[in-house]
Amino acid sequence: MPKRGHKWWAFISPHHKAAGRSITYALCWDEPEAWFGLAKILVARLNPLERANLAYASLRGLSKEDRMIVYKSVENLKEIQGAPIAPWTEEIIEDADYWSRSASQEELRAYFTAIINQMSADDKKIAARHLQG
Repeated sequence: MPKRGHKWWAFISPHHKAAGRSITYALCWDEPEAWFGLAKILVARLNPLERANLAYASLRGLSKEDRMIVYKSVENLKEIQGAPIAPWTEEIIEDADYWSRSASQEELRAYFTAIINQMSADDKKIAARHLQG
């Protein structure tokens, strides 16, 4: 018998797998907190074009009246990245780098200050040497 081909799941990026699982969790939980959390995960795991495509596809599934309700509700949304999320992969540095590129300056300062306050004296010295170049 011929092989059935490759396992397609193996070719999906870890970020896309995490986003897909997160959508499933939000659908199953069906609570406002799940959907707010999903937004943060999608920001961390998908690039702006992917998020825009997902939003576009979702909006296409709504009636014109329902789309207008959504448009009005998001008109004055404030752009904030939100807290860094626990990594879905073992690539913590990549996750942290991705989050930091998406975060606002205010968020970067707040989390940087909180992180420094939690570091040991030795780690603070290492960080200071790294910052001084």
